[in-house]
Amino acid sequence: MADHVGPDIHRWRDSAQRPFAPSSDQITGGDRRHEHRRADGKPTEKLEGASPHHSDPTVPLLIHRGDHLLRPLYNGYLYGLSFLLNGAVLLVSGARGHGFDTLHVGLCFLGVAGGITIGPFTNIIQGRRYRRRLRRANGANVPEARLFMSKIAGVTFPISLFWFAWSTSASVNAAVPILATALWGWSFYTLILMTYTYTEDSYKQYAASALAGLGFVRNIAGAGFPLFGNQMFENE
Repeated sequence: MADHVGPDIHRWRDSAQRPFAPSSDQITGGDRRHEHRRADGKPTEKLEGASPHHSDPTVPLLIHRGDHLLRPLYNGYLYGLSFLLNGAVLLVSGARGHGFDTLHVGLCFLGVAGGITIGPFTNIIQGRRYRRRLRRANGANVPEARLFMSKIAGVTFPISLFWFAWSTSASVNAAVPILATALWGWSFYTLILMTYTYTEDSYKQYAASALAGLGFVRNIAGAGFPLFGNQMFENE
């Protein structure tokens, strides 16, 4: 993922790194409460499209910039797929698949658990590359440095889904789709972590609002996908 956020977000990032103090109007309750000032007394730059009575830039960014809107949508898509996979594993390993009992069906989810468990260890590599990138940038904010491992996970994620889909037949050893879910679990963890860390670095002191937006879309997807998941696997 290249940096295509444009000059407006770069100006905001630069101003977000400078300390600011509330203006006298904010302290006295004047009509210009939305204006923030840096410690040197100069006003911070405003994002294009920001409401004059809204000091939080997350709303105009989500509305006016497609890349900032796609991030929560992608996060919700990943979260929704996790629920679809849960239902698919049950169908593949249960009575209509390999015929496992409840205990052994539960053990089939160890693939997902194992892949997600590996995620924090591979994230150590991501953390080291991120710190090296920061040193080269002399400590400047570089959210794109968070994307290294996600570039790999973005490729392995669809591979794991196709791998699982092509090994769901009862004639295929049950270990094969379980291994596919392990790769899926690692990819899922890495991509979800990327959306959160990249968002946090991009929004800085406004990260709480942006992360709340991610969580809101994610939970909507998590609630909606199970409503039609089983129907997608049923043959008429």
